[in-house]
Amino acid sequence: MDPAGDLDRISALPDDLLHHILGFLPDATAASRTAVLSRRWRRVWTHAQRLALLDTETTCGDGGAWCRFQKFVDWAIAQRGDADMGSLDIRMERFGCDSPERVDEWLRYAMEHVVESFCLHLPFKKGPPGGTSYQRVAGLPSHGRATSIRMSLPHCRLQLPKAAAPAKYAALTTLALCAVSFSDEAAAPAAGGDEGRRTLGDFVSSCCPRLRKLDVSFPVGLPQLVLRAEELEELYIFSADDLLILDVTAPKLRVLSLLSSFFNNADDKVARIAAPALEEIGINFVTNHRRPELNIHDLASVRRLVDLDLDMLGQHYRRTDVGFWLLENCPGVEYVDISLNHCAAGKAPASEFVDQVSEGAAPFANVRSMDLQADIFPCPHLVASVSSLLSRCPLLRSLRLKFTKGYYQASCLDPQDEWLRHYFRDESEASTSPKKFVLDNLGEVEVEISGVTGADEHMDLVSLLFESSNSIKSMTLRTTTKMPCAVYLRQMMNQKLMKIPCTDRGRWQFGENVYAWTCYAAGDLVQAEGNSTDSTYN
Repeated sequence: MDPAGDLDRISALPDDLLHHILGFLPDATAASRTAVLSRRWRRVWTHAQRLALLDTETTCGDGGAWCRFQKFVDWAIAQRGDADMGSLDIRMERFGCDSPERVDEWLRYAMEHVVESFCLHLPFKKGPPGGTSYQRVAGLPSHGRATSIRMSLPHCRLQLPKAAAPAKYAALTTLALCAVSFSDEAAAPAAGGDEGRRTLGDFVSSCCPRLRKLDVSFPVGLPQLVLRAEELEELYIFSADDLLILDVTAPKLRVLSLLSSFFNNADDKVARIAAPALEEIGINFVTNHRRPELNIHDLASVRRLVDLDLDMLGQHYRRTDVGFWLLENCPGVEYVDISLNHCAAGKAPASEFVDQVSEGAAPFANVRSMDLQADIFPCPHLVASVSSLLSRCPLLRSLRLKFTKGYYQASCLDPQDEWLRHYFRDESEASTSPKKFVLDNLGEVEVEISGVTGADEHMDLVSLLFESSNSIKSMTLRTTTKMPCAVYLRQMMNQKLMKIPCTDRGRWQFGENVYAWTCYAAGDLVQAEGNSTDSTYN
């Protein structure tokens, strides 16, 4: 037997090459298993350039396992010494015997030695905000080298560097903070606040000169966020309930997402945005709370509006609706993503409603593509609301609709509703009659219907779309609901779809949960004349 055949050629490779090989493994658990290859491999994995330490167990109350994982993280970090690394990912899913000192040590190590991406995910534990589990304090070091920092720190108060001390995160381009408490920003020193600590806005503005993306979700105790960021391109804020003031000046900002925030009833809430390069905006607020004053400059460059909530009552909409305000004040918008909500009687005063199809209502002239989801609509109002919205988009080319299961039956709408009678002379006509419109440019329509039952309002809307445009090339209806009477549903859909006017320009194809209509090609049109029931089953 050739003695050369017993040589461990892999272990003879240079460390840099071994680290590169280990970088393809998903986490430290997989990497640590390479220790069985030889004695040399027992420590090689700890020096890999990309290290993911993941506690994937979710057993509750296993404090011993939690402590073992923390010790494992400490050991792995200690093995590296002062060596730099590309990325470090620490994720934990269970509570146990953790300590603020240990989290601080991990933060200090990461800020000193990680040069690319750092991620720290601590577990969430239900409990009262005043409980001991909410009292952890994590201190962010004054200097960091990473280009990306993502931290989820529930039950943690993040102490940012002191304003009096120099601080710099010169390489940082992405900062994502989830469930982090900034309660020290609102608290006076005498009340337990941290005197001289930077606010989040000051930290970003003065310490992160290259930051391009900021993502803040579920923050606690963040009453204001003031940003002066020359390089910031993307700003995402989600569920910032305590927010009162948002003041952003960012000349390169392209994407602004402000969702479900300002969730309080303060009177002096305001969002001021100065961003001349804005291309995409997504804004919605909780409707039963006072909305902030919205002041966004330079909307001419906006091309996409996403995550819009529109409150409608038939063909009427609320004049205080932020979604409609954006549609009317962003003349260059080409794509919109909308969630259409029925504004039930009594939800808002009658004086807030405007007839969307009245004379003088300006069209959304540049809208070419629309994703529209309709939620919680009473049957009589669905077609009227959707049609009145589409009537203001004469150049629409692509449309995708998604209907949820949240429909009231027609009988649920009380025709004797005093509020409706007071506002509409004839509520059955004014609020539920569909608006006729023309979409000469509409080409491809995808209607995705969840829980379809062949309801009349669905078919009425499909029919209205065909009537509105002779340029439709294809339409696809989908249902994701698995019904025991699927065969009956398919037969019923076939009968209803074949009766829709204006569909004789093409043919229907029926598959499992899919109903597709395709326009005839020019050469096939003569052959199909007189055959109004052309359809196939797959």
